[in-house]
Amino acid sequence: MTTQELRKQIDSFFEGNLSEADEQALRDYLATHEVPQEFLAEKRIVLALVPHTVEIPEGLEERLSSFIDRLPARKKSDAHRSRLAMGKQYCRYRGSGLGCRTLFHPTTGLAPT
Repeated sequence: MTTQELRKQIDSFFEGNLSEADEQALRDYLATHEVPQEFLAEKRIVLALVPHTVEIPEGLEERLSSFIDRLPARKKSDAHRSRLAMGKQYCRYRGSGLGCRTLFHPTTGLAPT
């Protein structure tokens, strides 16, 4: 590939104008060929952006469903009370004033992270 062709391919890659096949061809080329100094940064970026497919283990969905089904049921009102209690405790030790009361007001539903 000439320097001009490589520049065009890299520019098209960053503009999102390459097909999946062309992107893969560019990655293959960059992975197997030396490039001029001016392209080294782009080469590292393109090769770092290789899309990864995640292999989902067989039976994971069933195991997760079973785990969720075994969790104790929690009422919505219990979750709200615990968030409110966390907010009040946080305000007592970490915050003060109107900002703290506003941030952890019961209607906002916000709680410290």
